[in-house]
Amino acid sequence: MTPHLPDPQRGGGWGTEYEFLRLAARRHDITLLTGGLEPGATTPALADLDVEIIGVSWRMRPLPRNRVALLWRLLTTKGMIDFWRKDDCVEQLSAAVRRAEVAQPFDLVQVMLGEMAPVLDAVRAPAALFLFDVYSRWVEGEIRHARSPRHRWMWRLEASKIRRWEHSWYPRADAVACVSPVDAQPLQEFVSAPVAVIPIPIGPEFFETPTVERSAHRVTLVSMLDYRPNIDAVEWFASEIWPLVSSEVPTAQLHVVGRSPVSEVRAAVRAAGGTLHADVPDARPFYWEAAVAVVPLRLGSGMRNKVLHGMACGAPMVATSAALEGIGCVPGEHLLVGDDAAEFAAAMVATLRQPGAAAARAAQARSFVGRYRAEAVGETLDGWWRRSSG
Repeated sequence: MTPHLPDPQRGGGWGTEYEFLRLAARRHDITLLTGGLEPGATTPALADLDVEIIGVSWRMRPLPRNRVALLWRLLTTKGMIDFWRKDDCVEQLSAAVRRAEVAQPFDLVQVMLGEMAPVLDAVRAPAALFLFDVYSRWVEGEIRHARSPRHRWMWRLEASKIRRWEHSWYPRADAVACVSPVDAQPLQEFVSAPVAVIPIPIGPEFFETPTVERSAHRVTLVSMLDYRPNIDAVEWFASEIWPLVSSEVPTAQLHVVGRSPVSEVRAAVRAAGGTLHADVPDARPFYWEAAVAVVPLRLGSGMRNKVLHGMACGAPMVATSAALEGIGCVPGEHLLVGDDAAEFAAAMVATLRQPGAAAARAAQARSFVGRYRAEAVGETLDGWWRRSSG
């Protein structure tokens, strides 16, 4: 059960959910209850998976444009998680699972994402909650990088609300899993059952032989470009890191790749003199061509598929420590790491100026992330499901 339609073309969580669904459909009879799809409708992306699809439609309530109204809403709701759960999506999915369980009892119901946890109250079967992010950890990053005392105060208020949400809802699941051991640790403090770690799977297509040659000058940043941690990453990179790199390596070319770029991303790329590639059907050629692929994330939690995909494609990588959480790769051996603008820029310059060493790290990294191939992760998911269903 998920609030949005799994879709391999969209990337991010949509693509990851599709990969999990593809793996599970080989071993189990799957019913997908999903938002983002009208009742009775289907989609070509799911046609080959042999799963039953039950779609529900939900209303998206726009955020207030007036700052006072927005502040009032923040103060009087349960927090941003009320926005993330997409208004009546919880109610629609709860009604859908009740109807579905009357028609056909399930062995296990897996609920995706923390904001959907209230659906657990509607489920009769053993219920498993799968988290891509731990939002209380995410908010800690927002507090550290807040732009002003006012923003810091707002995020501290948000942190208290999200902690109450997580402590109230997550223990109600019969089983809980997340994608990173770094996220599992704080969850285990208030969830009684063992928290499973099921990493992000890398589809076999990312390990295919490149069809284009690697450039000596391309700097590539691949992300979902309407997601707050990624927006922050692009803005920080473009304003503070890129000027340091371009002054040292004037031939470097910035390419930002991803779906649904918001106006802030477009403005940041334009100001940096970069090229924006929006809504591309396949990000792999951009990894294949990259002299260095960058992941300058400061916010969020979970495991970053953009790091895994870049490594699987053989791209030399530079990332922040935050971007590497839960992956287990070794700085200096698999990639270079920088956590402030100067460190990050220096790591990029070293990668661009020493392509031989960069290629050797990339080869090591490609071998390392083989442990996250989809089939291996599918075995882990299957084992968790079997334990969770009793």
